[in-house]
Amino acid sequence: MGQEFTFGRTILSAPFNGRNCLWRKIDRPSLVGAIIDLGNCLDLTTQDGIEAVKSAYTGLKEMHALAVEPLPKNVGAEKGKRNLDCAVIKHLHRARRVLAPDEPYETVRALFVEGEPLYEGAGFHDRTHVQICVLDQRRIFGVFRLREWQRRMLGIEQELYAPE
Repeated sequence: MGQEFTFGRTILSAPFNGRNCLWRKIDRPSLVGAIIDLGNCLDLTTQDGIEAVKSAYTGLKEMHALAVEPLPKNVGAEKGKRNLDCAVIKHLHRARRVLAPDEPYETVRALFVEGEPLYEGAGFHDRTHVQICVLDQRRIFGVFRLREWQRRMLGIEQELYAPE
């Protein structure tokens, strides 16, 4: 607890400017399984989660207007740098630490619609996925490597990462 989540570090006393997120290329991707209890989750698949993020955006926008600072922008349609989204989520966490210090979010879950439609007129896309960000490492109860049969079932031909 008390540690910023995976989007990177930010300067808490200044408006978020989009340069505070750390972005880097992943050189050696890996795939693991994990047992995670979401605990107190900011769940963006629910109306409560959506309303919390909307409210955080409004607060961030007001803060930037008072500071006469432009809001950060998301860059790139797919696989882009989501500077605005990152700033809104960070603002929400900072506000929650003040307004509900005994109930911090322990995880964040969100749906990302990406890729091409599965068929003409489809609302389903071929790379749609759910991402979970774990803010409190105590919510992770176990991590494991996938066995060969599990990789085959997922269509992964070989081990993505082999320890040196």
